[in-house]
Amino acid sequence: MQSTLESHIQEQLDAVRANYDYGEWFEPLYYDFCEFIGRKGKRVRPMMFLTTYQAFGGEKPLTDPSLMRAAAALELFHSFILLHDDVIDRSDLRRGLPTYHRLASQRLGQLEGSERVGESIATVFGDIVFTMAIESLLDMDLPGPLQKTVMRTFLKAA
Repeated sequence: MQSTLESHIQEQLDAVRANYDYGEWFEPLYYDFCEFIGRKGKRVRPMMFLTTYQAFGGEKPLTDPSLMRAAAALELFHSFILLHDDVIDRSDLRRGLPTYHRLASQRLGQLEGSERVGESIATVFGDIVFTMAIESLLDMDLPGPLQKTVMRTFLKAA
């Protein structure tokens, strides 16, 4: 189940690369971004969602693409929050590794204002992750009214 979730997230990251390929300078930032999003965590939110779905009698298998999209959306939303939170808190580490804005500023080297630019890059990438979460929800195979309810609930949490 977790590997299916990871695969879905990776597919979305690959789509971002295809949609936002801005050349040579973008690639290292993108790879740092993928590393940050893909860091092995507990994936508590998506696992809680899937367990709750099953506990309330959900009939689809837990690897169903629609369920994976919802689970991935939760994980991506959490990553969006972490990217922004690390900038706000000026954190240096996340899960024992450099935060994304620190990775981005390190890529800029001794460039004047690299710390501030790294924070700005992390904020923009956080916004991209938020968009990925919404796209994941929009790709779910749900009847229209239920799709609207899911989106409204998700956006209220944001």
